Amino acid sequence: KSRLGFAFPDFDQMLGGGVVRGSTTTLVGPSGVGKTTVSLKFLQAGVERGTAGLRREPLADRLLRALFRSRDQQQ
Repeated sequence: KSRLGFAFPDFDQMLGGGVVRGSTTTLVGPSGVGKTTVSLKFLQAGVERGTAGLRREPLADRLLRALFRSRDQQQ
């Protein structure tokens, strides 16, 4: 399968050339290790090569769920 790189050559090499195209990848680690930087760099590289990507934040997910619950309760 083809792979997509993160635009960090050393990191891409550790991953065997990047992540598998079409796969779902989760970056996990403690605060401050660079998860946001790596994910944004990956999305930037995707924009430059014309591919789509999605980045989700757990806090944003919780806020969206709360908004939808509130909206549903009002209906």
